[in-house]
Amino acid sequence: MAAAAEAGTLRLVIPPVDTATQLYSRFKPLADHLGRATGRRVTITLCQNLDEFYARAREEVPQVVYFCPLTYIKLAHETAYYPLAGMTLSKGGMRSVILVHHDSPIRSVADLKGRSLALGNVACASSYLVPHAMLEKRGMQFSDFLEVRQTGSDQAALMAVAARLYDVTATGEDVAAPFLKKGVLRPLLYSPPMPTDLIAANQLVPAPVREQVRQALLQLHDTKGRRIIMGIKPDALGFAQVRDSDYDLIRAMQRRISGENLQAKPLPDGAT
Repeated sequence: MAAAAEAGTLRLVIPPVDTATQLYSRFKPLADHLGRATGRRVTITLCQNLDEFYARAREEVPQVVYFCPLTYIKLAHETAYYPLAGMTLSKGGMRSVILVHHDSPIRSVADLKGRSLALGNVACASSYLVPHAMLEKRGMQFSDFLEVRQTGSDQAALMAVAARLYDVTATGEDVAAPFLKKGVLRPLLYSPPMPTDLIAANQLVPAPVREQVRQALLQLHDTKGRRIIMGIKPDALGFAQVRDSDYDLIRAMQRRISGENLQAKPLPDGAT
């Protein structure tokens, strides 16, 4: 009986990017939508930290996972995952923004040397990997800062700069939006549009069910669908087709910054 029940269940794994209460509220409408589309019971699995998220994503149960680009390339390197659909954003892609206090004397990347950096979610490409690559491209390393501190979350890093405890931080543009709108923080530099968050399925999800999930995500364009999408990410427009190769830019950055060569594990049926 337990095995039969498990066969009719699909797990939706969510990374620890907000409080458990907020994440459940944000993703419950999506889980319900996927349940209706697949005829399966879709359960939400929340994680207290990144280690638990990676552990859950490795478990051999039928599941789909909401990934940011960096967590995707790391998991897909060791566990076969089928990319199903990626977020489409109002600005065409994920953008990182490097921020300073609105009245900071810092006006250029060169002015950052000898200053203090507050890092947010270092597991997120938009808060760590992409800003690191942006600065490196302009001749600056993290070692050029007087102090670099990991605050544990993007909100904590933004608040630290808003309170003048640190000179600079970097996050995704969507996360920084309230601080920019209020004029508390000022953008110093934006990245070009980057690959976005995606939903992927492990190989224990049967091919017909993977396709049902993919189509259910791609169809979230009506009024009700937009409410589901915007509950997850306010600047999102919907989902679009995505391929593993769309994340090669993030892989190239990771290889240059950390030396890791995170090629995707081949899928059993040769899909991409």
